[in-house]
Amino acid sequence: MCRDMLENDVEKYLKKQGIKGEDLNEAATRAFTIYKKIKEIYERNPNDKNIKQNAEKNGKDVIELIKLELSDKVNSKELRKKAAQAFTEKRKGSLKQLKKSEEAVSELEQCRIRLREDRKQKVASGELKPPVKKSRVTKVKESFIRILKLMPSEDQKVIDQSEQLLRKCATELFKINGMNKIQTIIKELEIVGDKKSPKVDEKATKAA
Repeated sequence: MCRDMLENDVEKYLKKQGIKGEDLNEAATRAFTIYKKIKEIYERNPNDKNIKQNAEKNGKDVIELIKLELSDKVNSKELRKKAAQAFTEKRKGSLKQLKKSEEAVSELEQCRIRLREDRKQKVASGELKPPVKKSRVTKVKESFIRILKLMPSEDQKVIDQSEQLLRKCATELFKINGMNKIQTIIKELEIVGDKKSPKVDEKATKAA
């Protein structure tokens, strides 16, 4: 479910400031506990505007309270240093992961290049036949066949209607584009339609 993030998220604020639960005094802890309960209610009802407004207001109030109650800690050099160190470590981890991803992509690309070169050599030596480039008609035919195969119905009437509609569509497309060989597509559609037909199963059952 898509969910809007709270702007006044106390947990994110504490993390950003490098403040841990044990750093909070009694008043701040009590307020933070209430906020977490309200946030849980919001997360269960993310589309309720009233609940979200309440969570935002409560979050804002709790952040202001923490700023007042822990003004010395929020502004202390020690906590700012801890927060900076935490951010640096997180950034190092992200950079390390990025480097691994880049190395993996590079290795994959090198592997693809080697495979392409190996295939070229085998084609040149006659070990492999050169790839046959598909004609436009073949590509169109495969597209129409794929559509008919994807149709979910097992009802004979629906199968026939789907086949007829695809035949008509293919015929019109070939006509307006000045293409020929439409019969190859019609024939293949008939074959696929017959395979999807429940009549095939009925015949097999009777034969058995």
